[in-house]
Amino acid sequence: MPDSSTCLSAQASLEEIRSLKQEFGVAYDLAISLGKSEDILKAQGLKRGLSEKTQALQERVNTSLAPEIMGRNFLGISQVEEHLGILTHEQKEALATIPFSLETLRECADTHVLIADIGTSILDLEQKYIGAFHRHSMLEVRGKDFAKRTQDACWRLIHKSAVEDSFSRNWSDQQSLIDPEIEEIPSARQVIYTMILHTPRHGGASVRGDRRPH
Repeated sequence: MPDSSTCLSAQASLEEIRSLKQEFGVAYDLAISLGKSEDILKAQGLKRGLSEKTQALQERVNTSLAPEIMGRNFLGISQVEEHLGILTHEQKEALATIPFSLETLRECADTHVLIADIGTSILDLEQKYIGAFHRHSMLEVRGKDFAKRTQDACWRLIHKSAVEDSFSRNWSDQQSLIDPEIEEIPSARQVIYTMILHTPRHGGASVRGDRRPH
């Protein structure tokens, strides 16, 4: 459950938004009735402020409720630090809020892993989890650019199973099985990162797709 400080902070933000909505309503009515440019500009400014604060509050609420919604399929900052060590300030800032809506999280609670991805390269993961990699396969991978590639920290929703009927198909056919507006095909690094961090906790997972934030 969300802690009391989070709830109090969210409540304070809601009160601020209610006040802004009242101000916006007055300014908007005045702008419409009088048509003065300064009133219209004020109404537009209040509307922008209201939109920004509403979005910020929603992200904070999403972040506080995500562990409860996702349950065993949540791998947040503390879980990642258990595996990979203390995150940098920049990484924690990038992971401060979760970009997925509560509706999306509830929809994906049983089918996806919500993971704080700090962008660790395949080679760095191999050094830390030697037993998780096939030694002979890694001989070919180590010299490849994609194995050295890192990414910026962000939240990802990774599907836990393969796309239905995707085996024994060529690449273009496999791509046609997902909706690019909703999902994107994860990179090898994203797949390996998710599987390594999720498997020790939950007995294994195969990975399908990276859900787009919304």
